[in-house]
Amino acid sequence: MTKRSQKYKRIEHLRSSIKPYDRILIVCEGDKTEPTYFSRLIKFLELSTANVHVIAADGSDPKSVAKSAIAQYQKLIDIGEYYNRVYCVFDRDEHSTFKAAVKMAKANNFFTAYSVPCFEYWLLLHFKYSRAPFSRSGSKSASQNCASELTLHLPAYSKNLKEIYDEIFELLDVALHRARIALQDVKETGEENPSTLVHKLVENLQRQKNP
Repeated sequence: MTKRSQKYKRIEHLRSSIKPYDRILIVCEGDKTEPTYFSRLIKFLELSTANVHVIAADGSDPKSVAKSAIAQYQKLIDIGEYYNRVYCVFDRDEHSTFKAAVKMAKANNFFTAYSVPCFEYWLLLHFKYSRAPFSRSGSKSASQNCASELTLHLPAYSKNLKEIYDEIFELLDVALHRARIALQDVKETGEENPSTLVHKLVENLQRQKNP
């Protein structure tokens, strides 16, 4: 079989496995925490992995996420396919490329699902609502302090992410509600720390299941 025929065979396989709802690309900053979360959520929602594609960025900062999203988006265009929506998932944390990443994503009509200070705040909302800001203390960054707060409610966090995520999905609706309240407070106060846009991505995935 020639390389060209192999290519077209892959394309036809891709097309045959696509379901009648949006095709979504999710590009994550981390190579474990976020990709594992969304992969498990897709399975939980019984969505097709041919429609919802999750990848880790080639780099560990927000700008790398935006660049990886652009590259992956172009790859699909090159084989005559497309994504309806592209989400860039990254942390505000202390990254110097945060604003540049947001600007780059918007310039390409991508959606951002960032968290301030970090993705762990979204997970924390499954257990409690808080708008108390996280900040650096000594050698611990704001993100590390947020993660420490999460372990008070989820002691096994980071040990077996697959099992942990499967267990907390029953709290998903509570987390979504709290994230909406936090975002409304951001609009009223102008203070983003802490907050998250991850719930907007999760809500979109839920709509794919129940269009």
